[in-house]
This record gives sequence, structure tokens and C-alpha cells, in this order.
Amino acid sequence: MTLYRCVLVALCCGSLACGKLFQHPVIEKLRSRPVDSRYLLMITEDFGSVRRCSTRAELQQIAQTLISAKPDIIALDVSANGLCNYRSAIGHFQTGSAFDALFEQGIDPLQEMIDQLHAAGITVLANVRMNDHHGTPKHWTPWERQHVEWSLGRDTGARDWKSIGALRQMDFSIDGVRDYRFAILQEIIERYDVDGIQLDFGRTAPFLSQPKCEKAPYLTEYVHQVRRLLNQNNRTKLLSAIVPWDIDFCFREGMQVDRWIADQIIDLVCPGEWYYADWNIPLQRWKQWTDRSRCLLVPLTLGNVSPFQVFEYGEPSLLGENQELDGAKIRAIAHNYFAQGIDGMMFYNYYADTFSDDYPLLRDWLSTVPEMKLPMHFLNTRSLIYQPNELQTFDLGFAFQRLPLRKLGDWIELPFRCCTIQDSAEAILRLAVIDALPDDDLTARLNDCGLGNLTGNQWQVSRQTVKGRSVLIGETRLENDCLVEGKNVLMLQTVALKLDRDKPLRVGEFEIVVRPVAAER
Repeated sequence: MTLYRCVLVALCCGSLACGKLFQHPVIEKLRSRPVDSRYLLMITEDFGSVRRCSTRAELQQIAQTLISAKPDIIALDVSANGLCNYRSAIGHFQTGSAFDALFEQGIDPLQEMIDQLHAAGITVLANVRMNDHHGTPKHWTPWERQHVEWSLGRDTGARDWKSIGALRQMDFSIDGVRDYRFAILQEIIERYDVDGIQLDFGRTAPFLSQPKCEKAPYLTEYVHQVRRLLNQNNRTKLLSAIVPWDIDFCFREGMQVDRWIADQIIDLVCPGEWYYADWNIPLQRWKQWTDRSRCLLVPLTLGNVSPFQVFEYGEPSLLGENQELDGAKIRAIAHNYFAQGIDGMMFYNYYADTFSDDYPLLRDWLSTVPEMKLPMHFLNTRSLIYQPNELQTFDLGFAFQRLPLRKLGDWIELPFRCCTIQDSAEAILRLAVIDALPDDDLTARLNDCGLGNLTGNQWQVSRQTVKGRSVLIGETRLENDCLVEGKNVLMLQTVALKLDRDKPLRVGEFEIVVRPVAAER
């Protein structure tokens, strides 16, 4: 279903759901934009790029980079945990960034960005991170220190989590927490001409003290309160919600996302991961809910792929420098998303200064997905388990699934999402086996296709030392009928194993590159 039709059915024909014709001026503006109408393109700018600007020219360059992607909606990070990217009378403005110089010149960076984006016809939302303590004690605001008894009061981890002490994340079941955070939202709406608010529940759970499920109505009422704020004075603004993709996790943490959608509180729901990009996120349950509502389904992807910074304790990729997204990876993620019938796609923490060269290509990369005219790179490293916080994402190394094979006959199944291969395309499978010895051998199967032993003629195998690890890299070409649309399963089993060893084999990181034979590389 095209975006136009989704919007017309979900929004303009809302009379079936709510008894009257629903006209949404922001959606009307989106429909009138002369861009690819098959999907909605959103970008959430975390303001890190903006905070590194010290001149108006640098600020305008960031705005022009964002505009070059031809997005429909840009959400600008305005507040996180009470830390504000503007000089707030309620929240806390923290000095010490390059953009302090802009304020000294009489320039409000947030207002400047809004003006630039509006001039380009882009809808602008204020993104508010609901409970993001961002892994550093300096982000614990004076208000949070003053009301530490309102915090969740336990340490669930941070980038330097062992030194943190009491958890700074606040308990939304307490009236004072909700009132304070809402006052910041109210200030944003009154001070800035944004087209709506995005509540960022992806950064990060927990939000409630126990028992969380019983206290879930507090969060739902808070979302209702924001909806009422946006509807005041005969104005109708968009309300978007970023949420964890794992619905069961949402429910456990007190996010009644099904009610937010069914009760028509939110206009867009954006499920996604917390820190790393993931190719395998299932969206069927989300689509069932949004299909019965006027809410659009716009999942997100992160810009980070594998650990590469000091605070990321998970293992780095051994199949090349797969640290950040590039065009082939973006097209593969988009393929897996759009194959599930979504309305659009969001880029989150896809930094405007880091990825500036790629921004003009984003919309074209997504629009070429159905035709498969360019390569797609499916990188599979993660366990499909939602990683909710810094401790589980970084310190425990859950970013990668490298599973042990300890004895002869041990086997593992690695499920992933991918696509069928057109006759004009080829697919190459590469996998990394850690601590393989010369006498070791594995057999592989992909769905119903036997791929033979790694020591056989079907595979090209090399032994390398990669980032200090002994790694066997195996590569084979896949027949066109091996991959299926949607869920696929790669199975690996030991058929020969040297018993006198210090470490087990470990496997789990693999990639599939689908490339039209005459593709632009």
C-alpha cells in the first residue's frame, strides 16, 4: 500500500473509526511534497552534530545536509532526561559544548534549525528522550540530584556503570516526575514552532518502579496528556513515539503501546533497537495494530553496526570494518522492513556530520530496494534479543552472538531475515569461525539447501588473524533458490573436531551480499 493510500485510509477516512472526518494539516503538507510518495522518510537528529557547531555557517551546513536527504520529517533532539538543547527556564542547560558560542552571538541553534528545515518544507518534531541517562554522571541533572528519592534507585549500568551509584533514571509513577517532565514539553511547544513532539521511549527503559504492569496506566495517561497539549488552541500537531521493537519487552516495562495506537493517541509508532542496527527485527504484530488504526508504522535503524569505541565492550566485527552503515547495508535493512508492509523508515543517530556524503543518497537507496539494482549487504551478528541499556549492550558483550561448538556433532541454527534472489543477481555467503584448528570441519545448510563441508570444493576458506583473534573465514556462492523471502535459517554442525584444544569453536557472525551481476559497486 502506498503512503498516499495509507494516509488517505488511515487519516482522512478516520470517520469509520471516530465518527468524523479527520483532517491533519501536517499530513496534508507531507502529501503535497514533490518527493517519492511510496514511503515516509524520517530522520531523528540527536543534536550532537549541532552541538559541535560554533558558527552560523557550520549550523547551516548541518541543516543543508539534513535537507539534502529530502526527508518528510526530521525530529530534533530537544531534551534528554531534563537536559535541554536550548536555554530552558525549567530544564537544565549544560554548557561546555562548541555551540555555546552561538548563544553568545545571539543565535538560538534550535530555532535556527527549525527555520531552515521549515523553509525547505520539512515537518519538524521535537524529540524528547524519556529517560536517557546516557551513561555518564555529568548528565545527572541538578533536579534529579535534588529528587533522588524519585529515581528508580538501582544501577542497571552505564558506560562507566561501576562508578555511578544510584540510578538517575526517574520513576514515571510519581506525580512530581511526570509534572516536571511535562512542564518541559509545554515550554517547548509554547516557545518553538514545531509541528509536534516525538516521545523517545527507546532511550531507555526502565521508566517505572515495580510492579511495572500495574503502574503502566501512569505512562499511558502521560502520553494522553501530551496528546491534549498538542490539540490545544485548535491546533493539531503530530505525536510520534519511538519504542523498543520487542512488544513483550514494552509490556513488561509498562508501555501499553497497543492502547496508544488503538486509542488514536499517537500518529506514528517507530519501533527499533537501542544502539546497534539489526537486520532481523520482526514487525508483524506492529503492523496488525497499525493496520486497524490511523497510526503509521515507521521503524528505525541506528547508524552503528558493531562495537568500535572505547566504552563498547562487545567484540568487533571480524568480517571487515563493519562498524557503521553504508549504502548496501541500508538497502538490505530497508528491504527487510519494507517487505513487512511498513509505511516508512527512520534513521536514528545517523549523524549529519559523520555521514554527510550519504545523506543526498538516502531516499534513492530506499526507493531502489524493490528493483534490487544495487548491492544489498545483510550482516548478521546479533542475537534477536532487545538490549535495553548500557550494561547489557556494552559490558556483557550481547551485541554479538558467537555460539560455542564444543564436541563432535554439536550444531547451531542461526535464523535471519533476507530475500529471494532474482535470476540476474548473485548471493555470496561469508562466515567467521573463531579458534578453528587445522583438523576442524563444519557442514552448513541454508534452509533446504545443503552447502557442504567448509573443507570441500564448494567453499573458499582462509585462516587469518583478525584483530588479535584466530579466525577461519569461509565463503561460498549461494544458488538462487536457497534464500526465501522473510525468515531463513543457517545451520552449522561439527563433522570433525580436534579434541585436544583450549577453546571451543565459536560461530555466529555471517554476512550475505546480494549483488546484481552488473551492479554498481
